[in-house]
Amino acid sequence: MPCGKCPQALDKFAIKHTFFETDSYDVKADAGMMTGKSGLAGEIGLLQEALKHDVPAILCDVTNVLRYGDVCLLGESDPYLIEVKSSARLNQRGKRQAAKLERLQEFLKTDVATNFRGNPGEVRRVSVELEEWSHAERLNECIGEAKANGCAIISPEPGLSYVAVYDSDGIDMSKMDHPQGLSIYCSWNDAKNIPDWAYYLPFLVTIREVEHLIDFIEGRVVILIYANTETLTNHCSAPGWKAVFLEDGNYSVACLHVQSQGVMGLSTQMFYRVFYECVSLEWLGRSQVAAMARAWEANETRYGPHIAIDQRAHVERMLEIPYDDLMARFAAADEGPLSG
Repeated sequence: MPCGKCPQALDKFAIKHTFFETDSYDVKADAGMMTGKSGLAGEIGLLQEALKHDVPAILCDVTNVLRYGDVCLLGESDPYLIEVKSSARLNQRGKRQAAKLERLQEFLKTDVATNFRGNPGEVRRVSVELEEWSHAERLNECIGEAKANGCAIISPEPGLSYVAVYDSDGIDMSKMDHPQGLSIYCSWNDAKNIPDWAYYLPFLVTIREVEHLIDFIEGRVVILIYANTETLTNHCSAPGWKAVFLEDGNYSVACLHVQSQGVMGLSTQMFYRVFYECVSLEWLGRSQVAAMARAWEANETRYGPHIAIDQRAHVERMLEIPYDDLMARFAAADEGPLSG
């Protein structure tokens, strides 16, 4: 980097917002080819001007995830996106793009938005309270063991297993430490070929040994991660709450506040950090519980004992599941320990 400062690492929970549309959860179209782009000279000029003033920056088009603006300043944990105008006048498409960028920047600045990504009412961005637990070292240990022995299975915690295979003949899947219930898996090899990392931490960073990384890229090692859904819902259960796993949709876990009958969800995007970033199932559940407690406290302060929204419509819109079906699943589920 030609400037005198090291770039600030963009917060991975903030950067994902630059990947989606502001009025829906659809992925925003990428910029396409840079060659022949009329405004490229202006973008490079702004980039060089930022670096000249010791402000770390990057062209958005050279990334996979920054899909708003042309140049991103990297001085803070939130991305600061700038649109470089090649003309004093904007066409209708340019005006729409500018409006979306302004809306996104306002959300990142204030942590509040209304009718954001199809969610009616107010949406608030809050920080993750618990420091993240990662098992990346255990995954690397698993790959190293497989390199030496042909295959390996490591379970860093109950309900979570890492599998690395160079030679499938000797693998014994019964060694996985999983309790009862459904276990689902992610193939890193399939995800790599799609590609499916999007805004997640790249596997290039997670796999530490160069030889192992090359083996993975060239397909000599198969990496699988298994997660037990019952373990996850147990971690997401808390006093006065019930949790059930959802197989499809934008949310993987639905959580019911028994007293108010309010429902919160753990997004599939967040859950898949267990697969792509080696985060802990237990940490994910504890973070969800902390978020639910904070949200319930805020709702009580704002609305009192009754939630002032149509719960049926909210659940069916957010979780894409019939309300009565979800309530029946909650009825069959246990409350968290020491429930109130």
